[in-house]
Amino acid sequence: KIKAGLKIIRREYQRSDESVTLDYLSPIMSIVYDTRDLYSNPTEGLYFRWIFDGKYGFGNNDVSFTLFSQSYSAYHSLSSGKKPWIIGINGTLNLYPGRVPYPWTEYLGGAYTIRGWPIPNNDIYSSGNYDYRFGLHSWMASLELRKTIVSKKAPVPGIEYGLDIGFFLDAGAISYTIETLDDQLPMIGTGLGLRIPMTGYASIRFDYGYAYYNGAWIDKSFNIAFGQKF
Repeated sequence: KIKAGLKIIRREYQRSDESVTLDYLSPIMSIVYDTRDLYSNPTEGLYFRWIFDGKYGFGNNDVSFTLFSQSYSAYHSLSSGKKPWIIGINGTLNLYPGRVPYPWTEYLGGAYTIRGWPIPNNDIYSSGNYDYRFGLHSWMASLELRKTIVSKKAPVPGIEYGLDIGFFLDAGAISYTIETLDDQLPMIGTGLGLRIPMTGYASIRFDYGYAYYNGAWIDKSFNIAFGQKF
């Protein structure tokens, strides 16, 4: 499956001592290879996704780069029956070739990157103690063990619900240059969570985990999100 589109975006950065506004065109193309048996909670199959997301400034904006994202996921049932144990693995690589302007910065931590780490705030960013959480180019890997506890039901027509559990292990690193990405120590997050499948595609996901880095437990975090991480 191939999709393409074009967006006009304004991105604003606000700090105590400065304000930066970036205006740019964003042509996007995504390519997906999908053999999953179920979209919302697959028990078997593969899901590969490649995204090319250009950022090209206009006016006085010095923006000219592309996000190239690769994501590879695999799912397999470890037991039989209506409520099997399911193992899922994912690997993701995000690269930003081109001229990335200041103060464009990405981060790791939160429900969609490395669970167990809270989403960073201005205090974390400016402290200088967590520079390893910020950058541009990144890799992430996830391992998740899932099981349905309450099968999806529809007690009232048009309303569905269920209950799943999941145990996760996430890892990843981020850097401002591609050349130094391999040199970064990995951030690790591990924990467990609940998933509540709702009417339609998405489920509500609750994850609680612990953050580990460079031989020490750093933090813990409770994350809420919609849909599976992968």
